[in-house]
Amino acid sequence: MTISYTIDIATTTPLSFLKVILRWKGSVWKNCWKEYTIWVFAYFIIYNIIQHEHVSPELQKVFTNLIHHLDEKLIYIPLVLLLGFFVTFVIDRWKQVITNIAFIDNLAYTVSNYIVGSEEETVAARKNILRYACAAQVLLLRDISHKVKKRFPTMKSLVQSGILQEHEVNILEKGKCGTEKYTTPINWACGLVMKMKNAEKIGSDTLVAAIFKEINEFNKQLQNLCNYDYVPVPLAYPQVAFCVVRSYLAICLIARQYVVENPEQPKPTAGVETLAMSLMTLIQVFFYLAWIKVAEELLNPLGDDDDDFECNYVIDYNITRAVEMAETVNGIIPEQIKDNFKENPKNAKGYSGSVSNLK
Repeated sequence: MTISYTIDIATTTPLSFLKVILRWKGSVWKNCWKEYTIWVFAYFIIYNIIQHEHVSPELQKVFTNLIHHLDEKLIYIPLVLLLGFFVTFVIDRWKQVITNIAFIDNLAYTVSNYIVGSEEETVAARKNILRYACAAQVLLLRDISHKVKKRFPTMKSLVQSGILQEHEVNILEKGKCGTEKYTTPINWACGLVMKMKNAEKIGSDTLVAAIFKEINEFNKQLQNLCNYDYVPVPLAYPQVAFCVVRSYLAICLIARQYVVENPEQPKPTAGVETLAMSLMTLIQVFFYLAWIKVAEELLNPLGDDDDDFECNYVIDYNITRAVEMAETVNGIIPEQIKDNFKENPKNAKGYSGSVSNLK
């Protein structure tokens, strides 16, 4: 589930940023620490080798020339430009995937209010229309979300959970549905709407069209998710981004070493320069590594990372909401009595005494 931190920044203070930075789950620290630790160890191992007293002057000169040449040529790698485009592209795609996670509320409101009747058959029809929509979503998410696949590993598990009935699973398995199996329950829902229209449980064709519109919107979101999974980011793009960043970091292991130009006459400030060089290199490498890790984590929003979307929550919410709207909430309207605003709406301030200072 995406890590929520908004409550930590509800009030801005000079130190409020620490509440966000010091989090661990889903943080950049958790994503980077292993690879960054390996890089730091490698950097200082190379530093100790280069600065070792037993290294011959000729080899020291070779190291010095190599370091100077690599450091000058690092600018040839367009790292910032490539990372900027790649991360922006991945985040835009991530937002589109999240936008198309379908919630059933609009469809449930429509079905609950447009299909009238308290008879057992009518109530069952309302529930089944919404259940078929939920079943379509689960069938799709099983194919594109690892978490959902682990929860519903087989079609039998859908029967055990009540999302589908055994005879419905038999129809799905015997039919030639292929990868578009999730569209079959949508078709069942549409057919059931027409059955209710013929039974005069829906008042007019306009209401039928309104229900179909919500079903189509729900199905459209499922189709968009299917498209995003079927056509991922072209493989060459992340390959280039990942290789460029790792190549840059590998070159920095040597290119960002501090060298003493004249070992026989060391500078008094050599220690400070070494520290400054190492510190700035460590900071730069961490930021570049964190930047690419952001893209790696968001590349598949329906995966198993801390910040990936919790599809099982959506499934549970939709099923619970569908049953509630189709059965227990249908046709229930509060008794209409005169409100408390009286003649002057300005009298209704809406503040209790304890929070009146929030005005």
